[in-house]
Amino acid sequence: MLSEGGELSRGVLGFNSPVGFLGVSSPISVNFSGSDTTRHHGTFSTSLQQIANMMATVESGSGTERAILDTPASPFNLWLKGSWAHSEDNRGDIDQKTNFTIMHIGADYRYTKDLIIGLMGQFDWLDEKSAGLNVEAKGHGWMVGPYIVTRLHDNLIFDLRGTAGRSDNKINPLGSYWDDFETERWQIESNLTGNFEHENWHISPSVGIIYFEETQFAYTDTNGYDIGEQTNSLGTINFGPMINYTFNTKNGMVIRVLAGIKGVWDFESPDMFDVNWEAVGTEGLRARAKTGLYMRNERGFAMQATYTYDGIGVDDWESHTGELIFNLPLPLPAMKGANIQLSYSVAGMNVWDGVNDQTDSNEYAVKCMFSVPLP
Repeated sequence: MLSEGGELSRGVLGFNSPVGFLGVSSPISVNFSGSDTTRHHGTFSTSLQQIANMMATVESGSGTERAILDTPASPFNLWLKGSWAHSEDNRGDIDQKTNFTIMHIGADYRYTKDLIIGLMGQFDWLDEKSAGLNVEAKGHGWMVGPYIVTRLHDNLIFDLRGTAGRSDNKINPLGSYWDDFETERWQIESNLTGNFEHENWHISPSVGIIYFEETQFAYTDTNGYDIGEQTNSLGTINFGPMINYTFNTKNGMVIRVLAGIKGVWDFESPDMFDVNWEAVGTEGLRARAKTGLYMRNERGFAMQATYTYDGIGVDDWESHTGELIFNLPLPLPAMKGANIQLSYSVAGMNVWDGVNDQTDSNEYAVKCMFSVPLP
């Protein structure tokens, strides 16, 4: 749920860094990815403001990467974002399959040019089954709450949101009966995002904090055993800049070199249990570094290659991710401004347990996103 948040600064106010494809305006974004490790993920998002931005850009014939309209046609905005994920895990013959779907919907009002006030809701569904452990669980939940996005300075945006809600769940612990239980949950998230330019330099620093807590109410199971109350929480702070330098060639080619580093501190986290039911703490401070190259010609064809290394400052694991993205404009007279984005990524992770034991995992993903302006 935390990784599929609303991204208020970038999604609601449209405050996008023109690094790579972040600034490409699209009224409806659809994304699907799959991998050889039986993990699949799909997302979609849209808003009235996105649609208005794309229509204004296409009408003006502009080929620039516009983030927002300075004077939107209406102060009201509606937005929608959804995500679906499927995964399978056969480690230790647990034969586990998980499906998770989450939906965010929001409505906001631009009180002034630099202040947005809104209300958002979240709905999520989980279905998990392990044939090896003979366990099955399913549930659905919701949260609702207000948010604000405000421009503190021409180049600095602050956002804050708080939501609270509940969930209803069912669990089949032995494969022969079902028990029902409820939880209550709340979450708070805040981000400070910068967007600074000097000549050909662009710097996007950010710092954010997020905290989530969920309490499972005590209940009595079918066999008459009392299941006590349990609370899980996760708190994370992330910070760091993304920097890029832009070269504009005489033939209309745009080239950007980008680099950045981000610190991640899980100041509170629950124990994570592996397939042997050994608790592993995830609290700690680490950093990840990213570098890449972006190129776009005068016809709108673009390519971006990035490499990310995660695990700086920790001794027991590291990960490497490489991604290649192509953005292809489609010459469709009836759908001016339509484009398709293709990407291929490869990720590897190394985990050390003890002195010499090492576990390696690799994942490959292919993504496709199609966007087209509405008439």
